Amino acid sequence: MTQDSSDTQHLFAFRQKKRFGFINQQGDIVVPPTYEYIYQFEEGLCQVELAGKMGFVDEQGKLVIQPRYQYRSYFSEGLAPVFLEEQLGYIDTTGKVAIDFHFTDGGSFSEGLAPVEVDHLKWGFIDTTGKLAIPAQYEYALPFSEGLALVSQQGKEGFIDRQGRWVVKPVLDQAWSFSEGFAMVEQKERRGFINKQGDVVLPLRYEKTLKVFSEGLCGVQEDGSWYFIDKQGNPLFDQYFQDVAEFSEGLAAVQINNLWGYINKKGEMAIPPQFYNVKPFHNGIAKVASHSDASGTYVYAFINPEGKYIFKEQGFIVPWLGR
Repeated sequence: MTQDSSDTQHLFAFRQKKRFGFINQQGDIVVPPTYEYIYQFEEGLCQVELAGKMGFVDEQGKLVIQPRYQYRSYFSEGLAPVFLEEQLGYIDTTGKVAIDFHFTDGGSFSEGLAPVEVDHLKWGFIDTTGKLAIPAQYEYALPFSEGLALVSQQGKEGFIDRQGRWVVKPVLDQAWSFSEGFAMVEQKERRGFINKQGDVVLPLRYEKTLKVFSEGLCGVQEDGSWYFIDKQGNPLFDQYFQDVAEFSEGLAAVQINNLWGYINKKGEMAIPPQFYNVKPFHNGIAKVASHSDASGTYVYAFINPEGKYIFKEQGFIVPWLGR
């Protein structure tokens, strides 16, 4: 398949008769239903499952790394963590082993480092050569984000810098990685946000929050109702919802009277509530469930930002879109 380099093709997963394939944004079948499962595209490659093994296809749907690995993963900074014979290593985008299989678990590379577990005991961070850059000493670790990594020690969570120095000491009940300069933290069943100096910038007053700020906004819950705030903590839109999801491509999913729709960043209802389940927009398309089948299983379709169905008439059941 050829394509204009100025018009990048985006592929989306679909399922027919218990097998998965790819369609493009026009609804054309690019790869017939072949695989047992399809995951997500990152850095031009998408993991697929066949006969219980994992391989990768490119953006034209061509199988470029043969299925032989275990472990769901994706490429980041040119490397992907994969399991082979119960050991984890890293491969490059050609399928060549870049870091040998001698870890018991691990995560994706970010900012030049990746979290790994050594001998089922402790987590540390390796560089792209496979050398331990931060010694294995944590109970758990997430990839670096905005210069800091979330790690766990003695049952509490905190943040370290790339030299392994504590920036936020492990005193938190729960936290999440930094996004847009803020990180969600939880203490005594209340959530708020800190900055990268560890200062509380939005007080721990919320019952629940979304994990991250997205496009400058975040959903929070008080007294059982959800609403959106900006980075100063100001309530927005003068509206409350049953549930919310993060903003993506200028739209956020919100739930009203048990049905989901989408609002824009002015708080206007861009797509009225009508769906039983939804996902964020990704490359101009969102996955939605408009009804369920006789067994009660949601039947999914794709919509565009105007709320128009793109693939519904083809009867595809689509289990996944984006991350």
